[in-house]
Amino acid sequence: MNRLRPLLAAGMILVFASVLLSQKPKVPAKPLDSDCEKVLVLSDFETDGEIVNRRATARRVKAKPDSKLAMWIGLKKAKWQAGPIERSAEHVIHGKYSMKVRSNVPSGHAWSPTVENSFPKDWSGYDAIRFFVHWPEEKDVQWATFIWMRYTNAEGKRNRIMPWLLYTMKQGDTHVEIPLSAFDNLKWPGLPGYGGGINKTAMKLRKQDEKYAYVHKTGWKFDEVYKMALGLRGKYNGNVPHHYWIDYVRLVKWDKETRQEKEKMAEEKKEEKEEKKSADPDV
Repeated sequence: MNRLRPLLAAGMILVFASVLLSQKPKVPAKPLDSDCEKVLVLSDFETDGEIVNRRATARRVKAKPDSKLAMWIGLKKAKWQAGPIERSAEHVIHGKYSMKVRSNVPSGHAWSPTVENSFPKDWSGYDAIRFFVHWPEEKDVQWATFIWMRYTNAEGKRNRIMPWLLYTMKQGDTHVEIPLSAFDNLKWPGLPGYGGGINKTAMKLRKQDEKYAYVHKTGWKFDEVYKMALGLRGKYNGNVPHHYWIDYVRLVKWDKETRQEKEKMAEEKKEEKEEKKSADPDV
């Protein structure tokens, strides 16, 4: 037995060393938005006043004058709207609370809760919208982001346009970033790695195609965004209710390094697409 002790000790040392070598050093997670030079929080769901449930129909949800408090509306009785909504201590990435949304629509579309324009409406100094989503169900679903914005038309009058983006949301936690330029890009592919096809902004509705053509030509200023909506849109199963969580909705301005990286990636994708097109004109 005494002869075996050195061998056992050596074996234990080798096992311990192999375990240490197999363990990769933990890289500390970067703080949220560390790649940005400016952040404007639209809603963090830390106060009761940010959430209101009503019985009104979707058309009666009107934008209010600006204030320091963002207000999200849940519509209890509206057929296509999600609600009620509530503050939740689950699935939080910032602060202590998130927003939990309930959708009781068995099939078709479940449009999202709406934030009124109690947030700052001049978005012109920012590059993207960021927010966190937890979708608990296994089935991939379609998600929607709407904005309502005003612009100056050819007659010099203030008009409004309502572009929206549809994209795929997968099960689990997702940190969403939508460049504001996506609202002008009818071929925006959706979230990286998630697919979702092209950006279907439904510009044919309410003569939005005419408005889009004008704003596309003159430029998207984003200087008066007065309402926004986020949430589940469709392709979910028929079991109800559905629940999902949203947290930490904000605007960000990328720092110089991040901007250069994103521009490089966009250029590489453009070149890749042109190469495929030249190789196969039908692509």
